[in-house]
Amino acid sequence: MNLDHLTAETDERRIAGACVAWPDVSLSMDLDPNQMASPVLRDIVTEAARISSAGGTVDVVSIAREMSGTTKDALIFLVELQSEACVPVAVDHHCQRIRQAYSRRQAHSAANRLRIALEAGDDVGAASAASDAIGAVSGAHNASSGPVTLGDAAEAAYNKAEAARLS
Repeated sequence: MNLDHLTAETDERRIAGACVAWPDVSLSMDLDPNQMASPVLRDIVTEAARISSAGGTVDVVSIAREMSGTTKDALIFLVELQSEACVPVAVDHHCQRIRQAYSRRQAHSAANRLRIALEAGDDVGAASAASDAIGAVSGAHNASSGPVTLGDAAEAAYNKAEAARLS
């Protein structure tokens, strides 16, 4: 089974590169680094934001030093990422693609949990996984309070479909 659609590796690399190239990007972008699939790129984005918010200088040396020590390989990797950086005006686009891939991973995970619960005869687990899957697919979530109810997810999916029909 090909699961490439569950990640946005190119977009994650462009965002991580942008955070190194333009330090303010890490503070102003609309993305939770935990939505990134790559742990290494997630750590780079998180570290760039931490250094920048503390008033430090964000560059390849400061990030390499904080993450793994200033090794030649770390510096080369960060310079390569910096060369792949998207321009600041494209940050929102790449963040949106990362969030979409995250939602697909969440839906895939919930579908797997649903399958496992159904095979085990766990009706409560199956209902919970189905609710999670619908919320992930519909995009119905609340960043501050987490997953929404099945009814909220269904309503959001209906509203989304209705808006598409009317436009």
